[in-house]
Amino acid sequence: MAHDSFKPQSVHGADALLFAKVFHNWSDKYAVDVLRTLVPALKAGARVLILERALTERGTVSEVEYNEVLAMDLMMMSLLNAGERTREEMSRLFERADEGLKCRKAWRVGGTMYNLYEAIWTP
Repeated sequence: MAHDSFKPQSVHGADALLFAKVFHNWSDKYAVDVLRTLVPALKAGARVLILERALTERGTVSEVEYNEVLAMDLMMMSLLNAGERTREEMSRLFERADEGLKCRKAWRVGGTMYNLYEAIWTP
């Protein structure tokens, strides 16, 4: 569904919301703002799922993947004052948006440089 991410969601009582390749376009300040607008739409126990490239330690992925993520990170940083994030950085975004929004898990999407982050909202 099309939506302005900086305005309140029109859907309420959502079980889950999914964002793919969105947050690397936004600096921390704006990423937190987007997450904050979600909270009124969530019901207790709702999940926020975010699919993004993940910054990882060298050696945890192939050298090609590692360099590709770094190149994208530099491009996002230079063009948009944004960038790719580590799992810890994603967790901090959730916590800054709302104390009830906790990053519960992050999965590496098999064979890719993407992580799927799952946050659970508890009022």
